[in-house]
Amino acid sequence: MVSAGEASGDLHCANCIRNLLNSTADLKLFGMGGKHLADCGMELLVDIDANSVMGFVEVVRKYPQLRAQLNTMINQLRERKPDLLLLVDYPGFNMRLAKTARELEIPVLYFIAPKVWASRPRRIGVLKQTVDRMAVILPFETRIYEEAEIPVTYVGNPILDNPGLVSTVDKIEPRVQLTSIQSIALLPGSRTAEIEQHLPEILASAQILSDKYARVKFYLPVADTIDRSSLASMIEPLDLTIELVAADNYESLARCDAAIVASGTATLELALLGVPMVVVYRLNTLSYRLAKRMLLIDHVSLVNIVAGQEVAIELIQHDMQAASIAHEIEKLVLDNDYRSVKLEQLASVCDKIGDSGAAANLARTISEML
Repeated sequence: MVSAGEASGDLHCANCIRNLLNSTADLKLFGMGGKHLADCGMELLVDIDANSVMGFVEVVRKYPQLRAQLNTMINQLRERKPDLLLLVDYPGFNMRLAKTARELEIPVLYFIAPKVWASRPRRIGVLKQTVDRMAVILPFETRIYEEAEIPVTYVGNPILDNPGLVSTVDKIEPRVQLTSIQSIALLPGSRTAEIEQHLPEILASAQILSDKYARVKFYLPVADTIDRSSLASMIEPLDLTIELVAADNYESLARCDAAIVASGTATLELALLGVPMVVVYRLNTLSYRLAKRMLLIDHVSLVNIVAGQEVAIELIQHDMQAASIAHEIEKLVLDNDYRSVKLEQLASVCDKIGDSGAAANLARTISEML
């Protein structure tokens, strides 16, 4: 049984499953996932296209739906009793599923571990009681689980297994000195809730830049989980040149002078592509207050966490204002000294992201546990 509750987990897990299927022809898969796992032949008990939830208040609003999905997974776990339960990220849901698996004596492997180093450190005690092995993607996470005496395997970072991203990285030549703003990437997130929270302010900042720099073009990558027509309806009333591109169109991103990006994995992808960025994020007010109280770290974006310093300005919650976003983009593109520093910092991030081979290493770990 596989439980991958979000688009990125669906993609990364599917890359692993393809490796596994090459050596285990009779493997049967069922559980929660999206189109990538379905393409691997997995029976979808829960389709994640409807699972676009972020923040505490938003989870409460969708609780009946999420509870029904969890009950579906728990009931099938009890009925089918698989040889292994593979959990992928999505901790609020998956840690509950792990408890049932432990009661049923079903081995549990957790891929893309809960970020206990960022918030909710008590979760590590629950993981010790319910998970047989952690498969972590950031090098420093290994020590955390070893100290907690939880079996752990560092498998590498799955974004480095993305052939489209890696091939683009190999071809890029970072442009240090620019004289005008020509192209900006807009990455509001891969969830519908993120689009609703972030895109209006991002578009407002794009309008400021467009009014000042007449020929600027914007690229907006669209995840598989997002309805393009809804995006088009938000963009059409504006006087902006925006091209909607596939989420894996890394060549378009690499050509951009800078990016406005919602905090998430995309910040690491931009670092690999050498695209300086301003990071934004906004939650429901109550969700934000609750989240802020639990944070153990100074930064929220992965690019800054991995770097151990602020390589990208973070405009979070009330600081996420169109004028502030546009101002930072101008600095990133036109202040050549500032841009050079940011590009050097991004290069240092690439050395700390980790190793490739996550899909093959995770497949090997699964085989060993089976």
